[in-house]
Amino acid sequence: MFEEEYEHNEEQKLNHLIDRFDEMLSRNEFFYFDSEEIERIIDHYITNGNRNKMQEAIKLADKLFPFSIELQIKKAQVLVSYDEAEYALKQLKKIEHLAQNNEDFIFTLAIAYSKLEQHLKSIGYFERLLIKDKNNEEILSCLAYEYQSIGKYEESIKYLKRLLLNQPNNELTWYSISLCYELVDGYEKATRFIKKFIDHYPYNHIAWHYLGFVYQKKEDYINAIEAYDYALLINEKYTISYLYKAECLSLESHYKKAIQTYKESLQFEEASALTYYSIGECYENLDRLDKALSYFHKAVQTDENLADAWYAIALILNFQSRDMEALHYIKKALELNKENVDYWFTYAEIHEKIGFIEEAEIAYKKVIDLESFEPEIWLNYSNLLYQQENQKEAIDVLYEGIKYHPESADIFYRLSAYLFNQGDDSKALTYFQDALNLNYEKHQDIFIYMPNVKENPNLINLLNTYKK
Repeated sequence: MFEEEYEHNEEQKLNHLIDRFDEMLSRNEFFYFDSEEIERIIDHYITNGNRNKMQEAIKLADKLFPFSIELQIKKAQVLVSYDEAEYALKQLKKIEHLAQNNEDFIFTLAIAYSKLEQHLKSIGYFERLLIKDKNNEEILSCLAYEYQSIGKYEESIKYLKRLLLNQPNNELTWYSISLCYELVDGYEKATRFIKKFIDHYPYNHIAWHYLGFVYQKKEDYINAIEAYDYALLINEKYTISYLYKAECLSLESHYKKAIQTYKESLQFEEASALTYYSIGECYENLDRLDKALSYFHKAVQTDENLADAWYAIALILNFQSRDMEALHYIKKALELNKENVDYWFTYAEIHEKIGFIEEAEIAYKKVIDLESFEPEIWLNYSNLLYQQENQKEAIDVLYEGIKYHPESADIFYRLSAYLFNQGDDSKALTYFQDALNLNYEKHQDIFIYMPNVKENPNLINLLNTYKK
């Protein structure tokens, strides 16, 4: 009761202070404020993001209290907050001889060096502060970040562990320490640390969740699911564990259980577009395409910028030969992400199916321009050109494809077929032999494109040689 009354009184005082300051500005007059009041005014405008009034407050501070260390430090803090760290450092250097032991001064100096990516200097100042207060959570957090910034993840982990001892339920710290362990391939160390932590805090659902998270990163999905179950036993409303558990079930091909788990999360939290999308993927894997479509549609209704959901709808419609509908959805996906190779490849396939050859060719070229060199791309693009009787171009595409896929038997067989068709038997046999070396079992592919070549005696001799 007393605390609430005190806070209410403080809020009233601040409102009165701000009203006075605003009145001074509007009347273009001079009002007096003491240094503590000006600090509160500056803090208020930092919080509210009103840069113009904050600058007016700083001008007043310079006019009234030009030698106030606290206000000069506050000025530097403002500069740092607006990414003017170099100016902040100049400001701090002016008062260094007077403020070198001032904790706010040292902290602001550390932040300024961090902003300038001079992390070692920043670390030095933060460590000075930590000597004075070894459990200061803000300083521990800053040091963890600085060490991450220079790639010293093991050092960062040391500070994050200390943070967790003070804040065992801090999810950001749990996420950061898990990420650091991942970056140093320290999954086993992470597992040991979290299990030891759980020994001391057995009912900490966040610790159980992140044990699951580490197991999931190790692709140990069974243990991950078990850990997520413990997290949910402790706190059934911790929805993120439902989502991660469902993801693990899906990765283990338990799609029905994954769907059930996703739906359980909806008891406590409104579904996101990603949740609808994930449920749709599970139904798709169960070949329940109508259900999958309904959830993908829910995903785009929830978030029309989720490109993968538009793409998923296009894929199903394309599979169902609903080509014009599929074209609409793949276009929407590309509007959202013009650099996605899979989208362009599907766009090319759909245009080829409906006979828009020029558009399909442009799309295949775009796929190659985006430096996606899957064998299927070269095969499809060359086939498109070949069907249009652009045999030389089709062959050139396959020559280029071989540069990126010298181990792809499919490309060698297809090139051999096209060369036979052109009457260049010598080269055709060379590439056919290369293909046999790569994968003898696929040799039937050549007869799909060149059935007459079965009668070629040289090819038959090669087949007989490799068959033995």
